[in-house]
Amino acid sequence: MTDCDVLSPPRKDAKLVSSPVASVTSNREAKLKKDRLRKKHSKEKVIMEMEDLKRTADELRVQLSSLQRHRKRKAVSSSPVDWRRVAMVERQRIDAGHVEGARLFHEIVFAVEKSILYRTLAWDASQSQMYLDHRRDPWTVHTLPANPTDQLLALMRLSEYQASRFTTDMYAKLPDTTAGSPFSLVLDDYGHDISFLEMFKYGLVRAPFRDVAAVFFNHWAPKDRVGPGRTMLFCGDNIALATYIGPDGNIRRQLYQVQYFERRALCTHRSIFYDEEHGVTASSNTAGWFVFEDMSDAEGTKCAVRGYTQLQLHATTPALMSQEYTKVMNRSTQANAMLNKMLDGFGSIALN
Repeated sequence: MTDCDVLSPPRKDAKLVSSPVASVTSNREAKLKKDRLRKKHSKEKVIMEMEDLKRTADELRVQLSSLQRHRKRKAVSSSPVDWRRVAMVERQRIDAGHVEGARLFHEIVFAVEKSILYRTLAWDASQSQMYLDHRRDPWTVHTLPANPTDQLLALMRLSEYQASRFTTDMYAKLPDTTAGSPFSLVLDDYGHDISFLEMFKYGLVRAPFRDVAAVFFNHWAPKDRVGPGRTMLFCGDNIALATYIGPDGNIRRQLYQVQYFERRALCTHRSIFYDEEHGVTASSNTAGWFVFEDMSDAEGTKCAVRGYTQLQLHATTPALMSQEYTKVMNRSTQANAMLNKMLDGFGSIALN
């Protein structure tokens, strides 16, 4: 043994000795691990309990729905008093629908009045002209004579006059896409009140233009001469006068014509404003032009339907104009839906 061995303290194996810091760290890691496991188990337990509660709630909801249906069937079939209750509920729903419809109608009227206000700020009187205007035209081009022997010649004259109004200016008004509004209000010469309403129609279908035009004309002037509230008078194969009698007994007459050309067809419709046979003046002046053009290309046969209609309400006051023209636009929207259904039969590509 050397002097160094005597003076040196006894040595211990490093594997048997651990510092206090290492011991504390090890204990902390163990506690953290145990805590994480405890939280994990707790979370899994909560999730399982929530899933059990959700399943229970779904089962109870199904049972409640079944019970309600059972009670409803039982209540409906139990006594006449319950039927009256059901009828009362349905009546309330109908009344609520009417209230909502009236609210939406007033919103549209407000939008129309606002549109008129904007237009008055920069109106050009040259835009106020109608192509068939009973207020400016000779009365003979808006009148059906009382003598039946003169009516056929008058129908031909009225149809020819309307066809002659189909000019390049009007052709420029025809829409060539589905974009844009189907309605436009035109103000009077002073830019104060509504003079008339413009309506636009566009469609593109996969069919020969002659077939589409023929279907349109037959829709307006069906071959069966007598129908519910309607009689037809034909002048040749392409001119027809329809006489409509409403539930209130009011008589309305419309004149229709179709003409075929090399690459297009023209269908026109117009109201008879002065009906001397029945002594009736129409409540509105309507005139429309529909062009059916051949748009066939490498993809196949196609036809473009382009329509322009003017409508002027005669029996109305400035205070009621916005409301009355709004009603016209609502009816026109419904009629347009019927036309679109008819055009869908040809295989429509685009419709407004």
